[in-house]
Amino acid sequence: MAKGIRADIGASKRSEIHFRSLISFFNKYHAVIIPVFWGNIQQHENALHIYLPKTMTTWIYLNLDSKIHDFKFWMAHELGHVKSPDLKEDMAEDFADAFAGAFLVGEETARKEYVHLRRLGTIPKQINRLKQIAQTLVVSPLTVYYEINKYAEHANKPKIELETNREIFKATTNFGKEYPTISQELFDNRKPTPSEYISCPKKTFDSPFFDALTAFLKDNKKPAGFIQSVLNLPLADAQLLYEELC
Repeated sequence: MAKGIRADIGASKRSEIHFRSLISFFNKYHAVIIPVFWGNIQQHENALHIYLPKTMTTWIYLNLDSKIHDFKFWMAHELGHVKSPDLKEDMAEDFADAFAGAFLVGEETARKEYVHLRRLGTIPKQINRLKQIAQTLVVSPLTVYYEINKYAEHANKPKIELETNREIFKATTNFGKEYPTISQELFDNRKPTPSEYISCPKKTFDSPFFDALTAFLKDNKKPAGFIQSVLNLPLADAQLLYEELC
């Protein structure tokens, strides 16, 4: 599936998947992106999807406080959910993780880089090469590493071993420290004003979220507390958004 979607968006076998391509696919499948500020949290808590069968739409929360490489992975992860709405719980999460890795790191890249890493031999050189590929593809070194070893397993070849002393995990952590979060990039390293936040979904993600929210608030006479619960915000911030929207 991942290989087919890469071909659909015109990505070459070894090229980067751009954010704009991901956004276009969300729009194609009527998925509404909801950017949120949930702080520095771990793994799957950075993204959440809700599928509504009646309208056949998916609402996707994405944490803007994620580092850029992690944010792209979670976008691809949620695209995996969009493509597999019938899967549930652990099976759904496992599929979405597998899809994201294969989608962001093409099979041809995994194959060629496996050969390259085997030739390099030493762990420091292998780590540096993984970081180079990660920079090129705008993904984390860990994602590249996992996809290379998936290729090795599929081809019945020895895996690249960078976990004995947690080398790849340490390298990925240090790699992430060199880059800003999405929110820092979008809002010049400051907290956005209510109007800036409200314009973000449409401007950055082609998402009609705040248009839909405004209409719902007015039609149903909902208070600021509704925004607080929907976006998991402090009530004071929710009140500022409410005043701007209504």
